[in-house]
Amino acid sequence: MQDFGPDYDQTVGTLARHLRDVTGTEPGDPDRAAQVILTIAGMDEPPLRLLLGASAYRTGQLVSQQRLADDQKWRHLSEAADFPGQLHTRGGDIALQK
Repeated sequence: MQDFGPDYDQTVGTLARHLRDVTGTEPGDPDRAAQVILTIAGMDEPPLRLLLGASAYRTGQLVSQQRLADDQKWRHLSEAADFPGQLHTRGGDIALQK
């Protein structure tokens, strides 16, 4: 990755140096990831989304927990957008995929 001028050192330069430092030290094994992809490609009901690697799984769990907490925190504002006195159940039982 090329070097960037002094105007970009604090932003793009920092990212470029970080990428240079970590390239080749990733925990994921590309060959094993490919095998997982081939496995799900042959499934009758493949997952809608798949987090490849333990780090991705942990990050996904954290993001999901944070999103749920935010949804719960702001539920009163979300529900305030409905017509008063209306009980809306349509779509409440929709599941995208198991």
